[in-house]
Amino acid sequence: MTDHINIQIDLATRELPYLTILKTILENKFDLEISLLPQDPIWCNGTSSFFKTSKQKCDLLVTPSYNAKRTLNTLAWKHRSNSKLVHFHSEQLIDPRFYEEKLNTTCSLEYDRDVEYHLVWGEEFAKLLHEVAGVPKNRIYIVGCPKLSLIDRDKLVSRDTPNNKKVLFVSDFLWATMPQNQYNWALKKYGIRPEDDFQGFYKTALDKFIATAHQFSISNPDIDVVLRPHPGESQEAYRSLSELNNVEIDIGTPFIESAVKADLIVQFLSTSFFESIYLGKPVICLDLVEQWGTHHRNYFKYYNFVKQKDFESTAKNYLDNSQSSYEVDDTCINELFSADKGDSILRSAAALSHILSISKNTFSTPILQDKIRSNNFILQHMLKNVAGIISTACISIGIKNTLLQRVKNAQLKWENSPEYFDSDTILQVTNRFLSSKYQNFDFKYHLTETKYGNLVEVQEQTH
Repeated sequence: MTDHINIQIDLATRELPYLTILKTILENKFDLEISLLPQDPIWCNGTSSFFKTSKQKCDLLVTPSYNAKRTLNTLAWKHRSNSKLVHFHSEQLIDPRFYEEKLNTTCSLEYDRDVEYHLVWGEEFAKLLHEVAGVPKNRIYIVGCPKLSLIDRDKLVSRDTPNNKKVLFVSDFLWATMPQNQYNWALKKYGIRPEDDFQGFYKTALDKFIATAHQFSISNPDIDVVLRPHPGESQEAYRSLSELNNVEIDIGTPFIESAVKADLIVQFLSTSFFESIYLGKPVICLDLVEQWGTHHRNYFKYYNFVKQKDFESTAKNYLDNSQSSYEVDDTCINELFSADKGDSILRSAAALSHILSISKNTFSTPILQDKIRSNNFILQHMLKNVAGIISTACISIGIKNTLLQRVKNAQLKWENSPEYFDSDTILQVTNRFLSSKYQNFDFKYHLTETKYGNLVEVQEQTH
């Protein structure tokens, strides 16, 4: 009987490109059955996808994000499908204030029972996971950053019309543009103290970021300026910029495609800094806040901060440089993402195959406390499911009610979301990103025990 792996997707726009390749490799190299499914239950015609998908037995359930208090749907899915849970950590730089959310520091016992194995990008995060979250190192696999695997530096093509220089401003100010009710909900969700004034920190930075971009655009009308808002960020803050003739607001273009066409990339604290470096692009991190408060600056120790007053001269120095590309300093890339140990997507496939082999004959029965946690979610979701069916039926026979329509609108939200995907989407994304480098599934891998986890390395076979 073929082993089956369910891989959950949190943000399709970010994760689907490399997960479709991972799916193809696992199916062709290791002869496994792979399903790519939304992490959150999807509502359609009044019914939830949870009950259909979770009852199907699978051997591994892989999730990009997990919190033992908040994502109980994943825990219930694990128990119903009798699978081992693998947490594929999709964020490697974590502000210490997010430890409770990302490392489950206030519910470490539950987290340890819930998640059997962890995939991380580099040794530094493995250390954090081991020392802060208390995860045993034999359950940690270091596999690299899959987003970097999608970048073929040897085949990068610059823009066709390099007459005007182009500067890409990358925004990451979602916290600053949140409505107050959404911000209050986020504080509770992530366990952040209101007195830390997290939103105030980002609002201060956003005002200076816009002022810097505005002044630069006016002073340099012959330079094309592109501003890329963060996904989900309100664009109202950038209205004044959009009115300038040499400014373009770029929404929806994959970051790599935008970055390749830029001569300089400017940002605040976005982790696209590392992708920019990997692309060989000059990048400036604007130093926009004088009082960092509890926002730990050491967390951004790799960033090359430039004072606001020095930005224009520094930018001009980069732009006046006649080099078409810049020498890549791989130090931080290798420290954080172990990029020098082979292709990350191949390494991830190898790690999941190894986990399957060592866990196939191990069984564990959930303790009563964990059964209660799962069943509480299942009961609540079942009631929502019944309510959804009733609401859909009422609307279909002409009974109109504001509450019923809200339920219906919630059900339609998924299909209208930019994160929507189905089997056709998966096929399209696979065809787009499955380059010739992944057509050969002949590779070998080996594991090395390090101080904080199992380092997975691959060696591709040439013929």
